Amino acid sequence: MGDPAIYTNDFTRLLPAAQFFALGSLSMYIYWIVGLCVMGAISYFLYTPLDRQVAGTLFFIFGVLFLYYYYIKWFVVGVKNQEFARTMTPCPDYLTLVTQPATSSTAAQGFCVDFVGVSRNGNLKQCTGDAQKCITTPGQFFPVAGKTESVGDLRDRTDQAGLIWTSMFGDV
Repeated sequence: MGDPAIYTNDFTRLLPAAQFFALGSLSMYIYWIVGLCVMGAISYFLYTPLDRQVAGTLFFIFGVLFLYYYYIKWFVVGVKNQEFARTMTPCPDYLTLVTQPATSSTAAQGFCVDFVGVSRNGNLKQCTGDAQKCITTPGQFFPVAGKTESVGDLRDRTDQAGLIWTSMFGDV
């Protein structure tokens, strides 16, 4: 019949995940039970003894929305304490990366070309024609940052071209 451990492993994979029984899950159920009981009791008190049917109904509806808002804020996994993950893009904002293919004598190179016209001071001209022609014309491309270029030099070069680079330097 084979190894009994195989059957044990197959059986255990069918059990619910461990996080279902975690403490956060228990507190979530307590939150909903207590919250709905309190909302229901106050709504019932408004609806029946005080004879305020509209107030009782509205209190219950807005109370459930209130509970749901704080449920999302406090209990939804993956939302708490996440920061925006910054990514380094090869080009400043609104520029397009155009690569020049490698030849037998040179390696492949990347150039950032402006097809939109976003330079604030006009130092980087808008490319209106063929991208390969634009990367050979001075003033129509922004060279991709080199490995030895410092962040300060790159920022100065970006400012000099009249561009912004939010993913690299933040909001400026």
